[in-house]
Amino acid sequence: MKKGMVLLFIAIVSLSLASCKKKTTPIELTTTTKDLVMVVGDVKNISVETNDKKGVTYTVSNPSMLEVDENGKVTAIAHGTTEVIITSNTDQKESLTIKVTIHKDVVISLEHDTIMVMVGSTKESQVTSTDPLVYKSSNDDVFSVDENGLITGMSSGTAQLEITTTLNPNVKKEVTIVVEDIPNSLDNNVFLVDQNVTEETVVYNEMTYLKGYSLFSSIEEALLSAKEHTVITVLEGNYNDDLVIEESITLVSENATIGGKLTVKADDVVVRGFSFEGSGSILNEGHIKGLVVEDNTFKDTMSTSISLNHVSFVTITNNVINGSQTAISIENFIDGDFVISKNTITDVDNAVVIKAGSEYALETTFKVERNTIDQVGLGVSFDLRYGDLQKEIFAYVRFNTISNATVLAKQSENSDVDFTLNYWGSEIPNYDKFENINDYQLRGYYSLASSIISENAYNPLVPIVIEILNPIDELVIGEEYQLEFSLLPRETDPSRMRWITSNPNTISLSNGKITPTKSGEVTVTLRSSIDIRVKTTMDLKVMTTPGVELSLNEPLNQLTPGKTLKLNAYAFPYTIASEELVYESSDPSVASISNDGMIQTHQAGVVTFKVSLLSDETVYQSLTAEVYESLSEDNVMDALTMSMVMYSTPHEWMVYGVGFNYLDFKYESVSRYLFDEIDVNKTMLLPIEHSIRPGFKKTELSEELRYNDQNIHWVVIHETANTNPGGGAFSHAKYLWDSSFTGSSNDPSWHYTMDDKTVYQHIPDDEVAFHAGDGGSTPGKNGIYLGGGNRNGIGIETSVAQDGDNYRVWQRTAKFAAEKLVSYGLPLAHMRYHQDFSGKVCPQSLIRGGLIPLFEALAYYEYLIEKNFSDYSISFESHDTDYVDHSGRVINMPDRGLSVSYTVTVSNGSTNQSRTFYTYLPGTVH
Repeated sequence: MKKGMVLLFIAIVSLSLASCKKKTTPIELTTTTKDLVMVVGDVKNISVETNDKKGVTYTVSNPSMLEVDENGKVTAIAHGTTEVIITSNTDQKESLTIKVTIHKDVVISLEHDTIMVMVGSTKESQVTSTDPLVYKSSNDDVFSVDENGLITGMSSGTAQLEITTTLNPNVKKEVTIVVEDIPNSLDNNVFLVDQNVTEETVVYNEMTYLKGYSLFSSIEEALLSAKEHTVITVLEGNYNDDLVIEESITLVSENATIGGKLTVKADDVVVRGFSFEGSGSILNEGHIKGLVVEDNTFKDTMSTSISLNHVSFVTITNNVINGSQTAISIENFIDGDFVISKNTITDVDNAVVIKAGSEYALETTFKVERNTIDQVGLGVSFDLRYGDLQKEIFAYVRFNTISNATVLAKQSENSDVDFTLNYWGSEIPNYDKFENINDYQLRGYYSLASSIISENAYNPLVPIVIEILNPIDELVIGEEYQLEFSLLPRETDPSRMRWITSNPNTISLSNGKITPTKSGEVTVTLRSSIDIRVKTTMDLKVMTTPGVELSLNEPLNQLTPGKTLKLNAYAFPYTIASEELVYESSDPSVASISNDGMIQTHQAGVVTFKVSLLSDETVYQSLTAEVYESLSEDNVMDALTMSMVMYSTPHEWMVYGVGFNYLDFKYESVSRYLFDEIDVNKTMLLPIEHSIRPGFKKTELSEELRYNDQNIHWVVIHETANTNPGGGAFSHAKYLWDSSFTGSSNDPSWHYTMDDKTVYQHIPDDEVAFHAGDGGSTPGKNGIYLGGGNRNGIGIETSVAQDGDNYRVWQRTAKFAAEKLVSYGLPLAHMRYHQDFSGKVCPQSLIRGGLIPLFEALAYYEYLIEKNFSDYSISFESHDTDYVDHSGRVINMPDRGLSVSYTVTVSNGSTNQSRTFYTYLPGTVH
């Protein structure tokens, strides 16, 4: 109880004392400074109000970032976040805290306030800063921007590029981005390099170029932006940096100079129009192909102007190279075509150096042409060896002018590079200035540079030099000689050359093979078929042993007393053609001959005429003939006698065909009557059907026109116009046979096809065939043409096949036609020709060769014998079967003229008579 009372007393006393003390004011701290944002280096003052008489104390949580003095002045030292603490000096419990954010001193630098970009293209923002940047587009539909500031144009319009820094978002910049559609005049694959460019766009050669897009201030920038097939035009300026081309581009200069190395690493690169100086040169890295170096100038470059290694398909043309160590070097070539042309190279150690080193394709070609090379150590060098091997590729050095060289040209041993057709600096090349190149390999050289054929005048199909390698000036008949020739350029196609003789009667000439046929002088020409002015000639004398050749102006064997005819004679070879001849008759009482060859017959008998050289009687020729007391066509032997010829006339004519024409040459038979039988082959007689053989009987003729019950009025002669070998009677019989199953009603048809061995019948004589081209007309004049060729004629097609004897075909046709005429009671005048019915020139060879009279003479004697002497048996025996067969056909033409004999026998049971005849066959050698 006492203890409780004591405690209560103490409490009352304390309260009394407290109430007696002076009352105190609390400490207050206030500031108008809120959280600070500073930049390193900034100085700011913190304003603090307080009732603390003792003031306040400033401290920093991270003194490494911020300094503060006793008056509250703060200095930013490093970027980051810290705090400034303000504490009452009287009551340390009283304090304020201010947050301070310190940014780096960041600067954003803009190269352009406005950037232009094309839709679909990209462009760098070209912004620099001391701090990483953040990029943002104000309109992503106009342009987008990536984290690196690469702008991509999306659509035409204008928007803002907002740029801030990552450490100080308060540092901002804006760039206006203008996006435009690509104008038609702007090509994103055509670049322009202008060293002095200041504008955003440049118009050059009517094309607009945009900076950073297709307009650049350096070649390097352009190459970095280039893609495949880009064309870069470089304007005037000096570009001395080393350059690397890594895309298939065309680099073109407008008077720009390159002073560094230009390294090509891509295929299909074109370098054109630059001046290379100092270290300026072109080389490659790695295997490339398709490089074109043209229209450049290399002056006083340090080593090799154009140095290529491991390349394919290269063209180096129209460059001027002066003062380098080596102008052009190509080593370790791989394959393809290499053209080094029209370059001017002076004052260099080595002009053109080609060196294999490694294996290359056999199809590789080198053309070194139309270069001018002067004042050099070595002109052109080819070393095609790789190891111990080398290949024979197509390589030439041609149309070049190479002068004032220590070594004009050289090649590796056993190479065959073509060094023809060049000018080597002198009228005649100095052969001591060549290595492993002989004078034959240098043939066709030019004696003057100005004489080199111009590019416009040169036609690669036409040779420049034609040389007959083995010319001769004399050849004897009976010998043959094969001419050989060479052409320059060597690759000129020899099949385009033509051999021509000035006199086909003197020699035949086929593919350079000369076969002499007659003595005389002839010029052999070898010329281009493309340009006939380009040619070479060789004069040739054709000789033979002396002889005399004969001919008669009237060849028929119809001599009776009182006749006059002319024996023509001349001496050969041509060198004695003017020598005097002596004419003699073996029996002047039978027939005499004057010294000019006029023969006068006197009485019946056999006589031989001899013509010899006055200067040498051992050189002569003779002709035997018989004079008959009388001759009458009413006598079978006389009629046959009159069909004989004393002289077998040679004929030459053109045979015409659908596929080709050819020249034929044949002697007449010894008789115009053929001593042979005609057997008709009927095994391919056509079946009756609607087209080839319709089966119609010949049109009924009026009484005055009818010669027979079959209404046959004409025998119509044709030619097949099929000159192909093998195109004889059988081939046409087969053609008609096949056509009869597949042909149409418009197909032609005829009755017989005749060749020199057989005749095929296709349609019976009394049926219509369509061969004369006169439709359905009947006999009688239809204007200028006859009628009834189709309806009332027998059509005979005659073969003109090249492998047949056309003269024998004529004789067989004449005999066969005569037999038909006689059998149907028709006069000889009813043998007519296709031309008579429609105007078509058929039989063409007979008509155009002027041989219709000869053919009709054959038919005359066949008709005469058939009509009047069909009851006689007639036989023919040749006494010179090497030249005349037993039908009377001349089967061989003698080298020297000779007389052949033969005997004809006729009998009819009561009469049997023989007569021997003589025919002179002229020689083919004279």
